[in-house]
Amino acid sequence: MANLDPKQALEQLKGLYQSLDRRQKILGAALLLVTIGGLVALIFLTNQPEYRVLYKGLAQEDAAEIISWLKKEKVPYRLADGGATIKVPADRVYELRLQLASSGLPRGGGPGFELFDRRSLGTTEFVQHLNYQRALQGELARTISELEAVEEARVHLATPKESLFIEEEKEPTAAVVLKLKRGASLSRQEVKGIVHLVSHAVPGLKPENVTVVDSTGKVLYQAENPEEQLTQRQVAYRKTLENYYRQKIESMLSEVLGPGKAIARVSVDLDFDREIVSQEAYDPDAAAIRSEQLTSETKVNQTEGGVPGVKGALDKKLEGNLGAKGGETRYQKSSAIKNYEISRVSRKREVRPGRIKRVSVAVLIDGTYEEVPAEDGKGKVKKYVPRSLEELAQFEKIVKGAIGYDPDRGDRVEVVSVPFQMEEERKAATPMWLEVAHRLSRPLLNLVLIVLFFVIVVRPLLKSFLKRMEPEPLPAEGPQALEGEGPEEIESEEPTALPRDLAISIVHSQPERAAILVRKWLAEEMIEEALEKETKKKA
Repeated sequence: MANLDPKQALEQLKGLYQSLDRRQKILGAALLLVTIGGLVALIFLTNQPEYRVLYKGLAQEDAAEIISWLKKEKVPYRLADGGATIKVPADRVYELRLQLASSGLPRGGGPGFELFDRRSLGTTEFVQHLNYQRALQGELARTISELEAVEEARVHLATPKESLFIEEEKEPTAAVVLKLKRGASLSRQEVKGIVHLVSHAVPGLKPENVTVVDSTGKVLYQAENPEEQLTQRQVAYRKTLENYYRQKIESMLSEVLGPGKAIARVSVDLDFDREIVSQEAYDPDAAAIRSEQLTSETKVNQTEGGVPGVKGALDKKLEGNLGAKGGETRYQKSSAIKNYEISRVSRKREVRPGRIKRVSVAVLIDGTYEEVPAEDGKGKVKKYVPRSLEELAQFEKIVKGAIGYDPDRGDRVEVVSVPFQMEEERKAATPMWLEVAHRLSRPLLNLVLIVLFFVIVVRPLLKSFLKRMEPEPLPAEGPQALEGEGPEEIESEEPTALPRDLAISIVHSQPERAAILVRKWLAEEMIEEALEKETKKKA
């Protein structure tokens, strides 16, 4: 049966179909329809388009506007999470997001500056101020909601009216309420970023006047203590400095040894004490004039004329005693007073925090490898050879030059040669075969489903159906050699009459067995005739 050609198999199937009664034909047709229908449904379900999330956690107003836009553009969609999540075909997610963004959707659950797109006459200043505050709150809420961990945000601003008196002015305040996604959290830096965003968006708003809480009422932000803030900056500065020195050392050694052949670790001790140093220096050998006073006196006497009275007579007598012969007499006197002071130099120096006290460096350098015969004599193995002392001394000089080594500061540098055990980096690019497999995955999946359906469902049903259709094997009588078969023992038995329908079905479905049965009947008749002749002769 296994060597039958397609034409012979088709004839057998045709004969099998003709041998079936009406009830069996109806059952077979129903089984065939169920099989084809299940196969079509399976292929249809496996080839359904994949839906992905377009937007999640939408407000009712935004969800309604987006659905209206999708219906207008005839884009298929699905709703989830009570309408808060909208899904669209996976191949159009990014395209639809860009198109919705160009239309100003989603709006973030609150009105933004689109409030001013509609102009109305007779709007008062109070209404304008209120609309501006509402728009600013909505825009800030939309911006904060763009964060990955934030599902929804609400911003409340309190901006008091400006006053002409400084004493009566009040500072603006803000409150931010965040609804985080399930299992998500915000780091300290992310919360500070939200605070700075809000404080810089509102004129006159200080960061310490901003409050941030989550949907459970937990306070996420409060004004930091200046000392605590300085400590965090100190730690960050030290880490940055250590990474700078480490990258500098490893980049220099990698140029000499090759990539991945040197590992450096740096520890920097910093002095964060703020210090002001005042210094005065005196030089006794150098004198400086502190002050100087000069005095000059000049007196002039005239002989002609003179002062009348007794004073004039005395003057003339005095001139005669001095031998003056006439004309004028001059008298001049000068004096100088100088004060000296020792030279002094005064210096005032301020030492700012962050001064490097000491730098400690540890460097691990891989050695070289040479191929040597294996111990079993089969092949070669790599043997580690450490670096020489001269090479390590050169590398140590390179490291000292990179960090600005200062022995007075107490710096330490250690360079050691050790064997490395590192794996090669794999290529980050995706292999071509993986892309091809991804493209063919869906057709292959359909083919596998079809084969499994026939093997698991159709094949057992067909086998059970054919088994029911096979007639029971007929017993053979007496030894008889049949065509194409060896001699076999046939039990003598009276031939039983077969129903007409069963006989016809056997002839159509199993012609070989029908031929064997006919030969059997002919042989029995020949045996009976021979027995009758022998009986007549004996009689």
